[in-house]
Amino acid sequence: MTEATPSKKANFWARQIAPEVTRRQIIFDVLFGVIGPVVCLVVASGIFGSVYFLAGALANLQVFTYLGAGIGMIALVFWLALGRRLEHGQGFLAGILLLVALFAGLLDLLLVPLSLCGLVYIIGILPNIKELYLFIFPMLGLVASPAAFVYLRNGLRALHSSEKDLPKMERMGIPLPLIGGVLLVVMVPALAQWRATRIVNSAMHDILQGQGQAAQAGIETIRNAFWCSDFCADAIIPEYLREDEASRREYLAGAYRLLTGKDIQRQIQNRFGD
Repeated sequence: MTEATPSKKANFWARQIAPEVTRRQIIFDVLFGVIGPVVCLVVASGIFGSVYFLAGALANLQVFTYLGAGIGMIALVFWLALGRRLEHGQGFLAGILLLVALFAGLLDLLLVPLSLCGLVYIIGILPNIKELYLFIFPMLGLVASPAAFVYLRNGLRALHSSEKDLPKMERMGIPLPLIGGVLLVVMVPALAQWRATRIVNSAMHDILQGQGQAAQAGIETIRNAFWCSDFCADAIIPEYLREDEASRREYLAGAYRLLTGKDIQRQIQNRFGD
């Protein structure tokens, strides 16, 4: 009589993309794929307007970032709740989830040096730094890594669950619904960001051109643009520095204060020094 050989336990990665889903995995996915990113987006909205070196990388892409993240979180919740009961659409959800995983991974790479600076501050190696926002970056970095893992795992599961039934592009073998999901995550936020940028640029043009009703309307437009941070008013600073006429400089300084609530001279000193 031969003794039965116990089956080998699947390795870690095989368990992550296996069709069987555990309760712990669902809790982890909800925690780091939905709750954590929502908290980080809320917190990040407060630092977009206060961290100067984020202006180019993040502060001017708030609409794209928030809308893309929102689409990804909705897709994740939908997949976790109903994905395995669907007869169609898994490939479309896979495209969304996999691209969000890529974005989260890239964001994590961007946050690595910022997270290190924040940790250095926290442990007191640089006690003279007073920018409390550095506390935020380690938290963002700690969420971005598991979030990328969550979206990658569920994206692969969604793809594998229906890849045999998906129509594919000739030669490349890429599922067409997957491409549709990718395009949704890219095109919708990109179009929204383009429109938001045009609104702000048009309003700023009116502000810089004069002091009449159009300028006042431009100020109100930017003040009511919920996606705008202080950097929406940055175009005023070079105009202020180039201007010699006292009344014009006073107008520009007043417009900057209305948009940001800050003194333009102090902002110039903080950013560029004396």
